[in-house]
Amino acid sequence: MKMNLLVRDDVPLGFAAVAIAHASLAAYLRLREHPDTQAWIDGPFHKVVCRVDENGSRPSWLATA
Repeated sequence: MKMNLLVRDDVPLGFAAVAIAHASLAAYLRLREHPDTQAWIDGPFHKVVCRVDENGSRPSWLATA
């Protein structure tokens, strides 16, 4: 299981790093009681960071439901 974080490619690297850290923590705090979050915490809890362009185009591997 992994957490996917999307960051716009026009955000400066230093700011992006801080924003990613805050987004990761906020997501965990908001969803910590969800069974998927518990499984993520009990496992290796990987995070994947992907850049998106200013139009919000997502990487091809990120499917929408």
